[in-house]
Amino acid sequence: MSSATAERSGTRPSMAPMIEIALPPHRAPFDPADGSLRSRTVLLVAPAHPAWAPLTAGLLNIGVGRVLRAESLAAVDHIIGHQPAGDLALVSTSLQAKRNRVVRRLRAAGWHRVLQLTDVPDSESVRAALLANHGTLAAPDDSTVACPEHDLSKKQVSILRQLARGRSIKKISKNVGISTSAVKAQIGRIAEKLGSDDVVEAGLSAGLIK
Repeated sequence: MSSATAERSGTRPSMAPMIEIALPPHRAPFDPADGSLRSRTVLLVAPAHPAWAPLTAGLLNIGVGRVLRAESLAAVDHIIGHQPAGDLALVSTSLQAKRNRVVRRLRAAGWHRVLQLTDVPDSESVRAALLANHGTLAAPDDSTVACPEHDLSKKQVSILRQLARGRSIKKISKNVGISTSAVKAQIGRIAEKLGSDDVVEAGLSAGLIK
């Protein structure tokens, strides 16, 4: 079973918590022949948002050995200072001006690959990125901004339109290829970006629903 710990710096009370989720250390080492992910470490750098919890759980469920999450530049520095460099760091563009500094620091610290995200990926996309030798996340179109005015991705617009057609969360989950919890998280992000809890009405007003 996995264990989860949350740390706060004793000397920097303003630092956002660094959450570490790890599988037991006695698991077998990475074996490229069977695509094992057990020795891989993934770092998620993004402000707090409900969408990251399902991704973290999904990564552990598919066998990723260790997942770290940092919510601030200070938390990233804490990880760099106390943890060995890992395999893949995913840096959210929502960090805005701090994003480039985070990317530079992680690369300088020796992280194998550092990718910037405009949206929360699904766990299978991250798995593909971990096992790939180069490139970006699988299914990059899901992270492409489809509506620049509202910063909605193609995946989010798809979810919004399916909601408007009356499809259930379970059906949308199957159509989009992500978990039901991830669909709910995406709906939360859509509501946040459109500035309304009634995402269908807001989508109609914005001309996003056809």
